[in-house]
Amino acid sequence: MTKESFSRDESGHVTQVNYTEERSDGKTETRHVDPDSGLYTGKSVHQGDGETDHYTREEADMGSCCFITTACLRALGKPQDSLEFRAMKVLTKEHILKSMQGKRDYVRYGRQAPKIVQAIEARPDANEIWRGVYKTLGEVADFVLSGRREEGYQSYKQLVSELGSKTLVS
Repeated sequence: MTKESFSRDESGHVTQVNYTEERSDGKTETRHVDPDSGLYTGKSVHQGDGETDHYTREEADMGSCCFITTACLRALGKPQDSLEFRAMKVLTKEHILKSMQGKRDYVRYGRQAPKIVQAIEARPDANEIWRGVYKTLGEVADFVLSGRREEGYQSYKQLVSELGSKTLVS
């Protein structure tokens, strides 16, 4: 279960929204989000032994918005600066994060995507799944590049939903 908390300045203005949850590996992860833009400003992972790893905005932003894309490209030996990756960054920053629903989807995706990738990588048919993901990423990139961002968004949401159903249900 994700707990939401707020950091405030001296005048009481919310300066940061924190989403904290207990991970399956026993660590506690907190994602820090700018309340005005909805963008990650960083994240912290508490190890349970008193150690906490801190990640910059760039590291947190990169990992969350493109976690499945990054894992797919890595698995298939594709370059990380590919057209598909760049299209996903554009889709995220210029479409998804422009609406409250998109921001909610983005946070939910940040929690779900690492579990999906881990489940795919544990499967014997992982390469086949990644090839299918890559095909869909190409379709999403085509939507984004032709200015049909909502269609790209819906296509990617459908992909994530299908991957979740395929990998996270026993």
